[in-house]
Amino acid sequence: MKGGKPFVQTYSDRKTVEYEEHVARTAMEQLSAALPDDGPYSLRVPFEGRLLISLRFNMRKPVSYPASVVHHLKRPDLDNLVKSVLDGLQKGRVIVEDNQVTDLTASKRYEDDRHPEGVEIDITAFV
Repeated sequence: MKGGKPFVQTYSDRKTVEYEEHVARTAMEQLSAALPDDGPYSLRVPFEGRLLISLRFNMRKPVSYPASVVHHLKRPDLDNLVKSVLDGLQKGRVIVEDNQVTDLTASKRYEDDRHPEGVEIDITAFV
């Protein structure tokens, strides 16, 4: 018990921690290449204030699946994917805290020509 209240702490498995670290590294690399260093439109990370985030998880479709299977209804669960990305953005110092997110959209789809395997992250920051 912590402070007289029940306290539960969970630990991420190794695979989840590695994914969060990958998200952190990749997000900072992408931002470093995209954000100007100076000028009137320069942005600094970590983003502070209100955030709107959109996530699209593009999953590889097993070759054994027929063409009629169009929706990703298997694991991993969408909420777990979202948590890992938000934790990765926080660990990578892209955002200060995930409680800054006031609006969140997330989807998981099978990859296609326009959306290769991985996650597409759009962040709108109100600074």
